[in-house]
Amino acid sequence: MRTYAEYAALTRWEKQVSPRTVGSNRGNAAMTACLGGPETHTPQRPGTMRTQVPTLLINSRHDPSTSHENATSVQRQQGQAAVLVTYEGSGHGVYDRSDCTRQVSDTYLLSLDVPRNGLSCPSTDK
Repeated sequence: MRTYAEYAALTRWEKQVSPRTVGSNRGNAAMTACLGGPETHTPQRPGTMRTQVPTLLINSRHDPSTSHENATSVQRQQGQAAVLVTYEGSGHGVYDRSDCTRQVSDTYLLSLDVPRNGLSCPSTDK
């Protein structure tokens, strides 16, 4: 996105397809961070991570920004190099969604204790 007209069109589309978000601050900040920046040409291609400790992927089942389907695909492509933990609720960014998501994340980050692939944290959504 390089112009305000592009931003305005995207915001109208966002409100049409997801009226409950009403142009969230987090979403708008992400969309406008590169406003006016040069166009990039970085081709995406499959790759396999090389790591001694599997990477923790943690994603909500109903994430409006990064779909659970995509997170599942990344884990499948990475095989033993990644584990996926699913928060069974909604929202983008799940670290602080529940005691379960915090515990899984903190344990991984502090001790590199990798949870089992496919672990599920129950939703605390109201």
